Amino acid sequence: GVPDPEERALLSDPRSIDTDLDGLPDLQEYELGTNLTHWDTDGDGLGDGVEVDFGSDPRSPDTDGDGLSDLEEFLLGTDPNSEDTDQDGLSDYLEVGFGSDPTNPDTDGDSMFDGQEYELGTDPLNADSDSDGVDDGHETLYGTDPTSGDSDGDGLSDGFELSLLLSPLSNDTDGDGLSDSRELELGLNPKSTDSDGDGIPDGLDLDYLLELEGEIVLAYDDPLRGEPFASSLSGHADVRVVDADTLVAEHAGARYIVLIGDPGSGSGAGGLIGDLLEDSGDVADRMTDSIYERIAVRYGVWNDTQTIVMISQVHDTDWIRVLGILKSMRMTVSDRGILVDYLNPRACFMLDQIDTMRTTDTFVWTKLSNMTTFSVQVEKLSDEDVENSLKGSKALNDNAVVMDKYIRIEFEAHDPNMSDVVEGSLIRIYYTAADLDMNGDGDADDPGDLNETTLQMFLMGEDGSWVRLSDITDSTGVNTTDIELFGKRYEGYVWANVSGLSLFGIAGLMDEAPGDTGIPWLLVLIATMAAILLIAIAIMVRKRNARSDHDVGPQRRLRRLREE
Repeated sequence: GVPDPEERALLSDPRSIDTDLDGLPDLQEYELGTNLTHWDTDGDGLGDGVEVDFGSDPRSPDTDGDGLSDLEEFLLGTDPNSEDTDQDGLSDYLEVGFGSDPTNPDTDGDSMFDGQEYELGTDPLNADSDSDGVDDGHETLYGTDPTSGDSDGDGLSDGFELSLLLSPLSNDTDGDGLSDSRELELGLNPKSTDSDGDGIPDGLDLDYLLELEGEIVLAYDDPLRGEPFASSLSGHADVRVVDADTLVAEHAGARYIVLIGDPGSGSGAGGLIGDLLEDSGDVADRMTDSIYERIAVRYGVWNDTQTIVMISQVHDTDWIRVLGILKSMRMTVSDRGILVDYLNPRACFMLDQIDTMRTTDTFVWTKLSNMTTFSVQVEKLSDEDVENSLKGSKALNDNAVVMDKYIRIEFEAHDPNMSDVVEGSLIRIYYTAADLDMNGDGDADDPGDLNETTLQMFLMGEDGSWVRLSDITDSTGVNTTDIELFGKRYEGYVWANVSGLSLFGIAGLMDEAPGDTGIPWLLVLIATMAAILLIAIAIMVRKRNARSDHDVGPQRRLRRLREE
């Protein structure tokens, strides 16, 4: 198809249809403008015929101008007409230099395109460039640094933090003032500002400095849950694991006891929990119904200074809470009161535990002006136990009757320089029907029993005299709503916000008799005698008139009867 004269001008062989044997007929080369006498017109090492089949331009050594010759693209399998064959944001030429695969947008399969890896400086051949356990692509999702194994610099790898649901972008996930690594080192929960639930932020909590007075006796029913718990607890305390029967037979007097089981199981550690909570109302039911109330504590059961922690369903960090309960406070329970030693500095306390309420019928919440360690004693006393009784006090109203129930609350800071740190307290003294029953017949509904709507709280001042709280503050009153707390029925409670702790008493008025107008008894007596006298006079008048009727006529007698 190429005229011989033309071929002579082109120096091609008019006797050969493919002068340079490059797979392209001279006519096609003539039409393409390639060299009919040289198999590789553009000198890129790739024959013209091959380039035509490959799709590259046999007249240009780098068809797409990406820096790779057509021969290199042919050997790599890339597209000679596209600078970025795999469309990953990185040119084929740069991928070759970078070490990534120009035909695969994500060479290492880490969900990060090679172009992004190039920009971030990560390794396109390593899914986890910083070896922190998180693929480079996932690090972009979490916002962490794929070139640093510890993005927040807290000493914990990003992968480890993510596995614990911690923030790899914050060295203090819970914002309690302690770094995540420090909390783990101390056995605290870096996801909780108050790991042990004792009311003190971890940043201020010094429980880890305290030592337990003896071993913890542990019994559990489910080894799958109990064994990991025991292992974690053993790393921070001396733990003895026994079965429930052995615990009762040989270790009932132990200072610290921990039980793990279902309170409704009827046997094992769970059955023992059910027995210990049998007289505590719905505590056992709430332990199984709610994960937030799965832990209950009893004090002074088989030993006056004993603490028993009961868990219905154990979670991974519960061992931290148990240590906090055992270390932060020590409660001694007696027949009429409790003594609590707070061994960890704190700025407030709340006494609302099972044994506090059942022993003293009293709720106490107190705020302090400084953090310190201290002791609190709450005693329930009778009138004969009080040297200066409320009875006969000038603070009483007329006709007021004193309830035979006193509550002494004493606070003592362990540091003598912290003696005056109580800023304020909310006191609730609960009363039963027996407390209102003045005649001893077993109920509080009779005339002469205390009328609960009239109850008032009294406080003994520093000079030993009684003060009616309603005379010095409006923040006091009585709540007459019937309530059950930890299995004990109450008719209500008297409450007050006070600035200090002292001896408290209760007094009120008696219920009135049916039909009683509330008029003092002397006036009632006088009125009754006057009424009797008037009746007697009326009878005498009637008798006199009756005698005189015999001396008058019938009409006059009838008129007198009408007048009468």
